[in-house]
Amino acid sequence: MNESNEDIRRILDGVPEYDARRGEAVRKEVLAMFDRKIFWAKVLAWGMIAIDAVLVVVGCLGMLRTLEAQPGSEPGDLKWMIVYAVLTIVGVEGLTLAKLWYWQVHSRINIQRDIKEMQVQMAQMAAKAGSTPSP
Repeated sequence: MNESNEDIRRILDGVPEYDARRGEAVRKEVLAMFDRKIFWAKVLAWGMIAIDAVLVVVGCLGMLRTLEAQPGSEPGDLKWMIVYAVLTIVGVEGLTLAKLWYWQVHSRINIQRDIKEMQVQMAQMAAKAGSTPSP
């Protein structure tokens, strides 16, 4: 049994009668815990997206600069064209991976939150009925 299950059991144990206000407070506390987890996942995802967006912009602007022909010279250097193209590709792939990572983490946290909310409701119903919640 993990820590959050123990917390729910400790909160609901020893309560002779069911108190609806206390049950609602427990539910809100559990939901707030998962909201904090989602907040930090959002911060990390936006940070990764910002870094990758900078890479894409630098790569595209560098590519445009190397494609412009200077008066009396050949168009841009092939080596720098390849470098900027690689930067652009890495940035676009990073954006895709950041979005996929956030989608996976967000889904996992939401599923855990829903399961935990269901466990709290089951414990509350057991406390209301006068029996002890099962592990």
